[in-house]
Amino acid sequence: MLRRHEPWSACGLHGHVANYSLRPIMIGKGRSQSLLLRRGEPSKLVVLSASDQQATSVGTALTSSKPPAETAGKFEITLRGVEALQSVRLGLVPMGKGQAVVVTEVAEGSAAEQLGVRRGQKLNALSDPMRYGTMWNLEDRPSLKFVVDTFKMRRSSPIDLEFEPMMSAADMDAIFGSTTASRTRDGSGDEAGEEGSTAAGGTAAASGGDSGSGSRALDMSPDNALGSLSSIDQMLGSGSGSGSDAENETIGERLAAKYAAQQRARIAVNEVQKRIDRRKAYMEIDEQRDDTGLLLGLAAAFLLPALIILVIAYFTGYLDRLYLTALTLR
Repeated sequence: MLRRHEPWSACGLHGHVANYSLRPIMIGKGRSQSLLLRRGEPSKLVVLSASDQQATSVGTALTSSKPPAETAGKFEITLRGVEALQSVRLGLVPMGKGQAVVVTEVAEGSAAEQLGVRRGQKLNALSDPMRYGTMWNLEDRPSLKFVVDTFKMRRSSPIDLEFEPMMSAADMDAIFGSTTASRTRDGSGDEAGEEGSTAAGGTAAASGGDSGSGSRALDMSPDNALGSLSSIDQMLGSGSGSGSDAENETIGERLAAKYAAQQRARIAVNEVQKRIDRRKAYMEIDEQRDDTGLLLGLAAAFLLPALIILVIAYFTGYLDRLYLTALTLR
């Protein structure tokens, strides 16, 4: 039977120790040591200090119910690749002459949030996908594809990430939009998807059941009308513009701009393809051209007059007279 005094006091604790003649035993190593007070009977009491109750490993930090305080400087965390893929969204923002990778959204209650990852923090470095323990610093021209591929390569393995605060909430809202508005759209979209599926014939619309699956709500709700509109916004790249421009533009205007850009790219590709086709046609003409007739005509133009003159001189006896004249001159 466990005896517990609420709240713990010095008098209560000393009295408890005096009455039951507890024997102190230290168990564990380092910061994980705890004091086990044991008496002769099977009942026992464990007293842990406040510092010993803090997280001493990634696993302990992941089980913490309250997120840590805001981190002022650089800090490193350790996650699994699948957790990073599911709970953290990243984006690019201009920094100096290059760009920086920042956190645009963190899933509520996720391991990343409990470890101190917040919106607006900059990703400075991550561990090598092949050699764990070696950190790769992201230079002024980072690649989101490289970061995502690293998460995928270490999907079931730990990966070290280094963050530091960079942008304020107002700046993030101006660039990527407010997270509250996006969550409201996702929630209302789930309700609309469920009502539409019930009216259509009882087709169940999938919706995110927990906070960890909130980042994949669009993928899990294919019949969600508002979710499809959000996916169109992502396809058009509306997040890269300012928040005011994104609110003023309609879906039709964005689609028209996207179509015009595709048409311009298609025209440019068509012009290049036309030049390539012309060059191929010239090469085919060169290969199919036969210059035999031209060469024979040139040869005949030089040889035929001489042959004609020689034949006429032979039949008229001019050659014989030339021969006799040559003999008399000797």
